[in-house]
Amino acid sequence: MEKNLIESMGEKYEEFLIDESKYRGYADGISFPESEEQVCQILRQMKEQKIPVTIQGGKTGIVGGAVPHGGHILNLSRMNRVLDWEKCSTGEIYITVEPGIPLMDLKKEVLRLFGKEKVFWPVQPTEESATVGGVAATSAQGPNGYWYGKSSQYIAKVRMACAGGEIVEFDREKDAQKLESLLGLEGLAGVFTALTLRLVKKPEDVWGICFFFEKEEELADFSDALNGRKWENQEAHLSLKEYLDRDTIKMIQRRKQDMAKIRELPDVDEDFDGMIYLELEGSSDCMEELAADLMELAAEHGSDPDVAWALSGEAEVEKLRAFRHAAAESANLRVEANRKETPEITKLSTDFIWEGREFSKLLKFYRQELAQTSIESAVFGHLESGHLHVNLFPQTEQEYQKACELLRTWAQNCVSERGKAVGEHGVGKLKKTILRGLYPERENLCRELKRLYDPEFLMNREDVLDREE
Repeated sequence: MEKNLIESMGEKYEEFLIDESKYRGYADGISFPESEEQVCQILRQMKEQKIPVTIQGGKTGIVGGAVPHGGHILNLSRMNRVLDWEKCSTGEIYITVEPGIPLMDLKKEVLRLFGKEKVFWPVQPTEESATVGGVAATSAQGPNGYWYGKSSQYIAKVRMACAGGEIVEFDREKDAQKLESLLGLEGLAGVFTALTLRLVKKPEDVWGICFFFEKEEELADFSDALNGRKWENQEAHLSLKEYLDRDTIKMIQRRKQDMAKIRELPDVDEDFDGMIYLELEGSSDCMEELAADLMELAAEHGSDPDVAWALSGEAEVEKLRAFRHAAAESANLRVEANRKETPEITKLSTDFIWEGREFSKLLKFYRQELAQTSIESAVFGHLESGHLHVNLFPQTEQEYQKACELLRTWAQNCVSERGKAVGEHGVGKLKKTILRGLYPERENLCRELKRLYDPEFLMNREDVLDREE
């Protein structure tokens, strides 16, 4: 074992005991491996001493998955390099990276290596400091998932260190089913040490449009109409459909001046009940046709085209993406503020997928439920598949317990309608109790892979499953 590779916890490592969920843990030691070999050395030592290991990346998760419950923290932030790349004769381009590379750095490396080819990795969670390993561990996708689909299909190969330090490899062409089972497993089987990503062609151009509505009912009807048809032609398509409610917009407005990327955007009128953010990709001429149709549809449902925001080009559209990202960031800051008065409070939000519900009916359901509680909230998320994130902001311990019960009830309703209790955030430690018994297939898969790769139950103990001795 290399000198000082494993360090004892102290005040200088306090920040590694918490993630964006604001849930706090504890640990005995921490390490920052810089290579696969070091990861394996650490895991072998931890196994010999029967010390549980918690894997950390960018700590951007909101379910406490990277928060330790004792044992050792394996922080991968220094494993952030590009390892290899390949241009296939078929035209496909692949890049192999270490798990700790943040999405913002991956974007820069892809541009540096393949600028002429104009390609990108289409997995785009709103938090750019999230790492590729973390994305793979939770199957995060972000708003782009509407058009580009599941993040796992853009991961072609992985190398993983098992709990005992053994390395296993999985290639989508040969081991598609095994690879799929490990992606989204929240690090329960082992540590991804290298991931090969499939890049795709960038669209010719991108536009962003924000429609504002004074009445939530009209916004909901517009959303149903939007979801009711395909928005694409030969050379253009709608690639992103997002919703932000009045409370979310107000949160963003309050801290807008502190955020350089959105400072130049106009203020949103307080009379608006919400907004719909759309992105179009393709050729400018074809996008113009789609945009005109969208403007007409929005106007039919009460949105004034003269107050809509419309920006073109990736640099300008980044401002609108930053506004959308500010929703999640503002919600997290709100939780952090409430914790100052009540330390027990953590992030609480929905991540359910209601496949069968229209947007208008789902939003009405949440509004009726929220009207019966005094707990403050903010709602934003994806228009497709009923994948809204209802953020609850309890201020007292009593409200916190009530909010947990509310999430449990909603999850039960969702599952009873054949929806999914877990979307893209994972289960971690925070949602394990709230969602217990509501994702049996996921639990069974986790147990099966635990027996195969981590029979002593050392990796990310307490996440997803209850501890097993």
